[in-house]
Amino acid sequence: MKMQIQAPAKINLYLEIVSKRPDGYHNLQSIMHTVSLFDTLIFEDSSSIELTCSDKTLPVDKSNLIYKTVVKMQQAFAVNKGIKIHLIKNIPTGAGLGGGSSDAAATIIALNKMWNLNKTKTE
Repeated sequence: MKMQIQAPAKINLYLEIVSKRPDGYHNLQSIMHTVSLFDTLIFEDSSSIELTCSDKTLPVDKSNLIYKTVVKMQQAFAVNKGIKIHLIKNIPTGAGLGGGSSDAAATIIALNKMWNLNKTKTE
């Protein structure tokens, strides 16, 4: 099976720090909107986790957010499958456009379908 998903860039229209949490992070209130700039992720069945990227400066190892998302999904839902992912990077890295988190969200959506998990958005 093969699947392609576009992950949109997003901008913060509003951001407020509401409070500081005991763990040192902050609770935020935010309004975001997508813009017409996308990364494209291509998913294929595989027996292991394989991640490649059009941007050779971006790490494709266990430090990558997409890779971490795959591992978390395997652990959370007791999945013994891999996945091959190719990221076509169009959203500039570190530009505050949410490319990494959007790529991770697209990965969750794709794995839910490709691995036949049938999980709800809440799950």
